Amino acid sequence: MKSTSKKTLPKTYPVTGEESFTMQVNECDVPVYRADNFSKIRMIHLGATRQELDYFKTKSDLDYESLAKMLNVTKATLFNRKENQRFDSSLSERLMALTDLYSYGYNVMESREKFNRWMKTENVALQGRPIDFADTLYGISEIKNILGRIEYGVFS
Repeated sequence: MKSTSKKTLPKTYPVTGEESFTMQVNECDVPVYRADNFSKIRMIHLGATRQELDYFKTKSDLDYESLAKMLNVTKATLFNRKENQRFDSSLSERLMALTDLYSYGYNVMESREKFNRWMKTENVALQGRPIDFADTLYGISEIKNILGRIEYGVFS
């Protein structure tokens, strides 16, 4: 009997180039929020570079002061790194959590600009601006909960 096994192709996700943060998983670009946790852990252990931080800063439309607050470090910590020098795993994990949040937000809002603006706008459910809660992992979790509600059409 002849085996008719099909070669399974890697699962791909729609990525709108400039609109999302992506990472390589099994040779495919996937939005960071869709990547498996082990891929994220490997990236965190490797350490984020200043170049990756600057890329996030540009895409998220944040200044160094806001970014330093969200990462719980001083601006000097961010400035004093050379382009390819890696940050420690603690800062890299915070940056990964923010990248994950922004990647998810870009998908839900279907626009980078729309989500970046939403992060800086008062939100009734949070009783404040989402960006002001993004400096803790619990705050990021609450922001993701609200985005999930928005994604499924629940007023938030």
